[in-house]
Amino acid sequence: MKNLPLNPKIFIQNRQRFIKKMKPNSIAIFNSNDEVPSNGDALYRFQQNSDLFWLTGIEQEDTMLVLYPDNPDPKYREVLVLVRPNEMKEKWDGKRLRAQEGKDISGAAAVLWLDSLDGLLQQWIHLADTIYLNTNENDRKASLIQTRDYRFVQDMQSRYPLHQYERSAKIMREVRGIKTKEEVEVVKTAIDITHKAFCG
Repeated sequence: MKNLPLNPKIFIQNRQRFIKKMKPNSIAIFNSNDEVPSNGDALYRFQQNSDLFWLTGIEQEDTMLVLYPDNPDPKYREVLVLVRPNEMKEKWDGKRLRAQEGKDISGAAAVLWLDSLDGLLQQWIHLADTIYLNTNENDRKASLIQTRDYRFVQDMQSRYPLHQYERSAKIMREVRGIKTKEEVEVVKTAIDITHKAFCG
């Protein structure tokens, strides 16, 4: 873990703030960043998508979040998606989160494994009218690298061409710019730690 444990209430509130801005009967899907190879089978240190982290607190690769507040099945209105742990792979790649650990960190009620998502996601999308997809809308820098978010947008629009699409980034820019009381406390703690590091 790269930071002190955070209160899952932060991420629960953040998801609620995003959901309040969604259109009726819409679904929002967020992806983790890619793992980036450095050379051969080596990878650069993984850096989570900041929007996904803000919504879940999960720093692990191959993670998704699906928000569908009008899902007829209440248990799938907010779903954290994790890669299924494999003990053999963990010997090489390190430990992966178990379902309960994902719930404890994010406060999400439901956790699905990535390899079981496709069938359910298709059902939910068929029920929804609007799909919110995330991209990195940065006014100061454009990147030529096609990230997972942009590949996912292309895939979704190809598979579901008749749906209405909306940009999650417009909502994220608005809600992330205003900090909750709990977020302000975390920022103050980080400042205190930095101050102590410099002043010793």
